[in-house]
Order: sequence, then structure tokens, then C-alpha cells
Amino acid sequence: MLRVFPDHTADPVWVDTGMVDLDTLAVSDWLRDELRAWARDWEELMGVREHRYAVVDDSAYRVWRRRGWELSQRLQAELGDDYAVAYTVEEDLSRGLGPPRRGSGHGRRGRRRR
Repeated sequence: MLRVFPDHTADPVWVDTGMVDLDTLAVSDWLRDELRAWARDWEELMGVREHRYAVVDDSAYRVWRRRGWELSQRLQAELGDDYAVAYTVEEDLSRGLGPPRRGSGHGRRGRRRR
């Protein structure tokens, strides 16, 4: 199982034992570049350089979450059935939020209806 999620100065694809170097995966250069840019965007959104570690722009965060889901779908498509790919944003899971859904209207602060 490959998991797509960001971490500080790391490629955003992981297995249980640690980070996967994107250069070792048989994916397009475009996808490698986009995944790395997505991870850098997370660092900006979270204020890593400023040691803020909090999102202050919920709208940008929702766009970023959706982009991560789209990239994880593209990763699955490029790797094929030999791999299972999951998109995980830990803080969303801890709040009871699942993968972003187009038009769902709930973002970082939303709650899933039960």
C-alpha cells in the first residue's frame, strides 16, 4: 500500500517502513514534479518555515486537499493494478473527514454528516 501524504522536506509517498523516493517509481516526470510541488505547497500552507504549523487560509487548504486527491488518483492510474494507492491527510482523518469530494462543501473545519 502506497500512501500519499505530506511531511517536512520529503517526497509525499509513503509505505509502512518510510518515505518512497519518487525517483524509484515508474511514473511520469510531470507527476513526480506535481507531487513534489503539492508537498511544498503544504509546507507553505502550514507555515513550516515560520514554525506556525497551522492553516490560516481554509479556502487554499480545501484546494490543496482536492489537488492531493487528484494526484493520488493519477498516481494510481500511472502505477496500475500492481499497487494500491491511498490518499491520507492525517489531520483530516483525526477530525472525522474522509477524502475530499467534489462539491461536498466541507473543508478543514467541516464535519461529515452521520
